Amino acid sequence: MKKIFTLGLGILMLASCSSDDSGSSIDASKLTKKWYYSTTKVLGQTFPYEDHEECGKDYIQFIDGGVFKDVDVWDCEEYEDVANWTLDGKKITLTFFGQSTTATIQKLTDTSLQVTYKDDFNEDGKDETVVETYTSN
Repeated sequence: MKKIFTLGLGILMLASCSSDDSGSSIDASKLTKKWYYSTTKVLGQTFPYEDHEECGKDYIQFIDGGVFKDVDVWDCEEYEDVANWTLDGKKITLTFFGQSTTATIQKLTDTSLQVTYKDDFNEDGKDETVVETYTSN
């Protein structure tokens, strides 16, 4: 399964202070933590994230100061890609190696993060809407 941030193909998340779509800004304090991959929904199908290991889970992390980490646990060791992140309303932008990608935050609670973005997920030359869901526990 594609990992949005690692591949720099998409970007993610968050919701308003009321933790739904009704607001126009995000409570960044709810965002700055570790978020574990949960599901990807595209073309009407939901795919559970199945690349977690018994010794640890893959995750993304937003850190105060605009630092973003995408951590892959492989053979019980952590491998990380680092990027920068900015937040503007419900839009979050990640910049990896000079390339920026933006996603829309659909939902942000204390335990759930959901973002949408466009990506040619099935490599047919057309962008699909992709919904990524993460949990904080």
